Amino acid sequence: MRTGITFKKLHRWPGLIISFILLYYGITGIFMNHRETFSGLDVSYRFLPDNYKYSNWNNASLKGSLILSPDSILMYGNMGIWLTDSSFSRYHSFNDGLPEGSDNRKVADVHLTASGDLYAATFFGLWAYDWVQESWQKFSFDDDTRRFTAIESRGGTVYALSRSYLYYGASDGISTRFTRHQIEAPDDFTDRVTLFETIWQIHSGEIFGLPGKLFVDLLGLITVFLSITGIIYFFFPGWIKKRARKDKPAHRIIRVNKWSLKWHNKVGAWTFFLLIILFFTGMFLRPPLLIAIANAKVAPLKYSNLDQPNPWYDKLRDLLWDDRKGLFLQSDSVVSLR
Repeated sequence: MRTGITFKKLHRWPGLIISFILLYYGITGIFMNHRETFSGLDVSYRFLPDNYKYSNWNNASLKGSLILSPDSILMYGNMGIWLTDSSFSRYHSFNDGLPEGSDNRKVADVHLTASGDLYAATFFGLWAYDWVQESWQKFSFDDDTRRFTAIESRGGTVYALSRSYLYYGASDGISTRFTRHQIEAPDDFTDRVTLFETIWQIHSGEIFGLPGKLFVDLLGLITVFLSITGIIYFFFPGWIKKRARKDKPAHRIIRVNKWSLKWHNKVGAWTFFLLIILFFTGMFLRPPLLIAIANAKVAPLKYSNLDQPNPWYDKLRDLLWDDRKGLFLQSDSVVSLR
C-alpha cells in the first residue's frame, strides 16, 4: 500500500510540471510536422527571445546578393528578396508573387542568366520572375520536390539543385521546362545515413511517409489530451472540497473529474510504449543527448522513407560553376566539395 502511495505522489507532482511541458511540445510538434501547411502563419518577433530577432542581417537574413545593374542590387536570405541601390541606402520589397509567411520567403539562391531570366530557389519551391507582371511565378513538378538550394546557368541552360535531384532546362523564364536528373553515386559511395536524421524521421513519423506523420500527429493529440486530463485531476479535487465547504453543488465538476481520470488512465496505458518512443527520440534531437549521436551513421531502415534508390537523397546543398576548371562544384552533406 505504501509503495502505491509513493508512486502516486511521484506521478502526481512531477507529472504536473511535465504536463505543462508536454502540452507545449504536443501542440507545437503538430505544427512543425506540417510546416508547409502552416507556413502562412507568423508570430511577431516581439514575443520571441532576442536571439531570434533580426539585427544587422544576422540569422541568415542575408545569404547573398545579385547585381542587376550598376545601381540595382538584389539582396536575399531568410527575410525574402529586397531591391537596393549601390549605396545600400534604400530597400524595396521584391517579394511580389511569393506567398505570405516567413517560411515561404526563405530564399537560398537568386540567379540571373545571360539572357536576362531571373530565378529563385526557396524553402518551398523554385520560382522564375515574370518581368511583365513584375511578380514571381512558381514552377510545378510531378514529384514532391519542394526545397531548392541553388541555381546556376551555363550557355543557354539553367540548372536548379534540390536537396535530392538536379533539374535542368533551356533558360526561358517562367516558360522554362525542367527535366529531373538523378546524380550518379561516387565511386566510394556507401549507403549510410546519419543517426540524427533517422531519429528525427522516427520522431516526426516521416520515416513512413504521410501515414507515419499522421500517426505521430495522433500521438501528439494524445499527449495534449493526457496533459489536460492530468492537470484537471490535479486541481479538481481541491476545487470540489472548497465548493463543498461553501455548500455549493459540485456534481458537474465531479463528473468531469471522474471522466478525465478514467480516460487519462486508459489512454495512457494503451499508448504508453508508443509515447515512450516518441518522447525518447525527441530527447536526442537537442543537446545534451544530441552530442552523443551527432557524428554517428547507420544503414537506412529497410522499406522506410530513408531507404532510397537515389544515393543523394536529401544530401545536396549547393552548386557552383568554376570557370577556371570548367566544371561544376557540388556541395553536399557527405563531403564538402566534389
